[in-house]
Amino acid sequence: TKPPLLVLGGSSQDRHSWARHEPHLLHHGDVLTADLPGYGTVDHLPARYGIDFLAATVRHLLDELDLPRVDLVGACFGGAIAVRVAQHYPQHLGRLLLVGMTDRVPDDYTACAHRWRRMMADGERHTVADELVTRFLAAPTDGTVRRQTAVARFLHRQFVGQNDDEVAKWSEHNLRLTSHEWFRPE
Repeated sequence: TKPPLLVLGGSSQDRHSWARHEPHLLHHGDVLTADLPGYGTVDHLPARYGIDFLAATVRHLLDELDLPRVDLVGACFGGAIAVRVAQHYPQHLGRLLLVGMTDRVPDDYTACAHRWRRMMADGERHTVADELVTRFLAAPTDGTVRRQTAVARFLHRQFVGQNDDEVAKWSEHNLRLTSHEWFRPE
């Protein structure tokens, strides 16, 4: 029997963010999504808890669900967690797929993340949303993005529409992202 597919999303995603992809993933087997600490409806997680802690929560989740192995998909920040799960708990993995993952956080992103946290504290949510969309949506010269204007509008609206709890988690998440070792070649 195939191991279930566990999806770990990025910093502004929760367990429901992958629902529209579920029909395409189900032909691989059962699909699980989870809100790790600091995500979605789960309690706030201070930034002092890093990627090692989040990888350990994945192992704990698998133990609690009595799942000896999963195929693991990690997208963006979820990719960093997935790599650490593979490094520390390889016995729990069948296959690993990384989406939108890099082996380092660029210095310019670190500078932006700290500035964005200050701007969010000052109520500049729309300006931060504009910058995030520009940063994360491929430029028209980098290739074709179908319905790019609609995607940009959706991403902007999604970020601006976050409630205060989601903004606080996003802000703490960016601090975690920039203050812990992102990728460790183990």
